[in-house]
Formats: sequence, structure tokens, C-alpha cells
Amino acid sequence: MSFDQQEANARNQISSFYNIVVRQYNTMAQKKMEMVKIALKTTEIDSLSGKNICEWRLSL
Repeated sequence: MSFDQQEANARNQISSFYNIVVRQYNTMAQKKMEMVKIALKTTEIDSLSGKNICEWRLSL
């Protein structure tokens, strides 16, 4: 295998790894946004802290 082929393979592996990391990050960010949206809809008071659950969740 030539050096150019090795370099191309290495670039493809790095690119694949980067894409996986970005996809996982975007999934986590999307889930976090969904949690924030749910928290914003919630106006209940948490019985332990006495705080609005919305404020409590956003402080996590």
C-alpha cells in the first residue's frame, strides 16, 4: 500500500470518527433542548426545595 493510500485511509478514519462525535453531540444537545422546553412548560412547585420546577431544572 502506497503512502498516499495510507494517508487517504487515515483521513477517512478521522473523518468517520469526527462525524460520529458530532452526531452524538448534536443528539445530546437536542435532548437537552427538549428537556428545557419541557421545563419551561412546567410551573409546578417542587415539594423539597419550594422552588419552581422550571427554575430548578434550568439550574442543573
